[in-house]
Amino acid sequence: MVHPLELPEIAILIGKFIPVWFKGPDDYYDYRFYPKDLLSCCLVSRAWRSAMLPWLWVLFEETKMGKVPNDIILKYSPCFKIIGYSLKRETLSYAITHAKGLRDIKISYMHDDMILPALDMHPDLQSLSISSKESHIDSAIVHRLGILSSLVELEIGSTIMTFQELAAILENKPKLQTLSLDSIEINDEPPEDHLNFELPSLTALHITSTQINQDVIHRLLECSPALRTFALYLNSDEGFQASGCVDVLRRNNPNLESLLVQDYYFLEELNLMIEKASPLVKDICVDVDCLDVSTFRAIESRADTLEKLTIKMAGAYLNAINLSGCTRLREFHIVVDNLATIGHSKKITQILYDKSWSNPNMTHFSIRGLQSQTSTAVEVALPRGWIILPADDLFAPPGKRFLRYSEVLSDQPLIPNLDAQLLETFEEMAHIQEVVVNELKYKRLITDHSRN
Repeated sequence: MVHPLELPEIAILIGKFIPVWFKGPDDYYDYRFYPKDLLSCCLVSRAWRSAMLPWLWVLFEETKMGKVPNDIILKYSPCFKIIGYSLKRETLSYAITHAKGLRDIKISYMHDDMILPALDMHPDLQSLSISSKESHIDSAIVHRLGILSSLVELEIGSTIMTFQELAAILENKPKLQTLSLDSIEINDEPPEDHLNFELPSLTALHITSTQINQDVIHRLLECSPALRTFALYLNSDEGFQASGCVDVLRRNNPNLESLLVQDYYFLEELNLMIEKASPLVKDICVDVDCLDVSTFRAIESRADTLEKLTIKMAGAYLNAINLSGCTRLREFHIVVDNLATIGHSKKITQILYDKSWSNPNMTHFSIRGLQSQTSTAVEVALPRGWIILPADDLFAPPGKRFLRYSEVLSDQPLIPNLDAQLLETFEEMAHIQEVVVNELKYKRLITDHSRN
């Protein structure tokens, strides 16, 4: 049996809290890269080394405080799995020249003359995220992407392209499992004569766009018979006909399990997608401007299969929630722009107490706001058998990879906008194991729900 400290997840969690940037003596913005402590941890075991060394690059990408020294790049690049390219040309050039055996690269908002060498020097890439500073994708980049047959994950963002350019990129991708098109514009129609490409291994398709031809979406679905996750986020007021997508999904994607949909303009089309898409869908994520009863009717039509539901909305109308018919539902998450739209925590308490959405099988419930709100912190004693944890990201952007982690903060924490009545309500929900309110998670330590 593997010791818990040998697990890569544990190593990465520890690595996240080891400082590698220290404030320099010059000014407020002067930070120095000093990863001595993190590199020392890499000597603990091979598992820690393989897990922590790639994290150096992730930290570099997220902080953007300074430049990783060349000797670090030269010495440890054979171990790197991830490189986050910043806007610093000198660091990028050195990493491209000296890093060997890379499998996972993220290139964000770089000029084409910087992207091409990275693609040329690492032909065995398995995961690639790319967004160019140029408005239209360059033909040379299309050609380079087309010959990367080893890709398992591909994300293309913030560019304009034709369908034929997209087809040229995807025509030789037998191993591709995840495809994300983020802020992509494709205005032309696919040719009628042939598909140009097939994606036999694709299991996840994420499309975020303000302007994309619907026939392109249909063609991508037709080429992906193994699809299990489909995310479609549209922010266009030109209208979207869901019936076409529904027909293709039911005909070509019978194994679809997760459906993530967003439409701020045409709620009826969104409801149609929820209600009529492939019959085995058990995980639904809905992003709407304003929720109404019709959406819940569409969701309840999935009662026989629905196990997880996430709802993100601008306005919080919790009284409209009624999921009593969804007896298989195990997880229910609500994300609102601002929890202040709900009102005082006693209102939340009453809605939770009514439990119109609840069922005996539910084990996870959360409600949180995207914007911070000012409130007086109230010190309360947690019910017996509960601890407090920070909430995970409940609504991650499509195609983005992120780590889920938990950290015990305190036995008697200060809890914003929470009162004893709300905690008593949690205690009465014997079948609930986790509850998240705003940024805080309350996790039941005991699993037998005993009150002894």
